[in-house]
Amino acid sequence: MNRKLSSTLAAVLCLSALNARAAVSFSQVDATDTTAWTASFGGGNLAVSMVGSSVAMTVANPGSGYFGQSFKGDGQAIEGWGFFGNGGNSSALTYTITLLDYGTSGPIDTYSEFNPATAATTLVAATFSLGGSSGKKQMFFDFSGSDAVTLSSTHYYSMSIISPSGSSATFHRLGAGASTYADGTGAYGNGVLSPDTFAGTGALRDTIFALYTAPAAAVPEPSTYAAISGLLVAAFAASRRKRS
Repeated sequence: MNRKLSSTLAAVLCLSALNARAAVSFSQVDATDTTAWTASFGGGNLAVSMVGSSVAMTVANPGSGYFGQSFKGDGQAIEGWGFFGNGGNSSALTYTITLLDYGTSGPIDTYSEFNPATAATTLVAATFSLGGSSGKKQMFFDFSGSDAVTLSSTHYYSMSIISPSGSSATFHRLGAGASTYADGTGAYGNGVLSPDTFAGTGALRDTIFALYTAPAAAVPEPSTYAAISGLLVAAFAASRRKRS
């Protein structure tokens, strides 16, 4: 094959690889719920950190239960987020995490937060396995590389964990009765969320939560793709002329 054509094809394949989406990866480490989050994780720096005295909350609903945290974007790409929790179940079960975009309305503080059935754009939905251990753990979800989603600095978001039927996994909340984070709140529920009753009737509380962000990778503009397409056509034509 013509060398010029080969190099052009390689460039196109590289761009395609940069825009391919990989699975969100999950990991956890033993830690108490007062352990500080690492300064960086998954290639990103710690952007939002909520950690401190906590009260455990058990999700043990006959149907799917939701819990999570809302926050405001910072104009950078999400590289990872973290929670505190216990395995809870005697054997591992599969849970779903979601990242929802609520646009410019916020902070998110209604009962419908974190529920993918509400009027919000689902940016990420992924599954992970949790259980088989009762020790407190920091749970990490890595969104680095092509899985990073750029968070608009004018938009509000929520992330949630959805438990499977019969789950008894325990997750941890800040002990204060009121939300400690101006641009977000935490809550839980079944189907449609209710305020966290551990925080007091009608009160909301923050989840022990970490958000890691980093500058978004440059994405080629449409004009760049058009130029590459032109190069491909020209290289292919030149290759045919040489052979004829």
